[in-house]
Amino acid sequence: MMSACIAPELLGSTIVGEDGKALEGQRKERAQKLKQLQAEIMVCNKKTNAAKDSMAIALERLKKKATSCENQYLANLSVLMSKLDDSEESKGKLENYQQMQNQVSIEWGDFIQNTQDRVDMIESLNLEQEDDIFTQHILLTCINSEGNTEVVNQEFKNYFHLAIEAKKQVTLCQEDTDNKQEEYNRMMYGG
Repeated sequence: MMSACIAPELLGSTIVGEDGKALEGQRKERAQKLKQLQAEIMVCNKKTNAAKDSMAIALERLKKKATSCENQYLANLSVLMSKLDDSEESKGKLENYQQMQNQVSIEWGDFIQNTQDRVDMIESLNLEQEDDIFTQHILLTCINSEGNTEVVNQEFKNYFHLAIEAKKQVTLCQEDTDNKQEEYNRMMYGG
């Protein structure tokens, strides 16, 4: 008798209503579907959080690469300015280099400050051609060691592409979560 009192009682998998009685028919099917949707929402939330973590890493890497690019272009200009003399031609070049230096600082600084906004914008545009991103939507001045402007380097493009792909994954996961939550709410509250 004592062992029966302290032995754990196994609970059945029967779904019961608020009154404690087993549900049957449509009420049972509805309760099972709600339970299934809750489990699916939890899985979707985990996937969304994992995707957001991956995106945060991709954004941080992109910011670091952008900072490295900015520093390289500013260094290129500093070296060029240090080689100038007092001639009229050099004074013209100095003014040009200073304008470039200002432009690099503003453009790259703004990009670093607003990296996520830029990635979000490009992801939402859903562009077909990657090259359009840097010629039409994200204009960044790049200076080579001779003082000429050049296109954004491929390594930076790769980091940007990875951040966009990470953002796309977050969007897809969030849509799945929202759809499951909406289905659950409709079933639960009849909305």
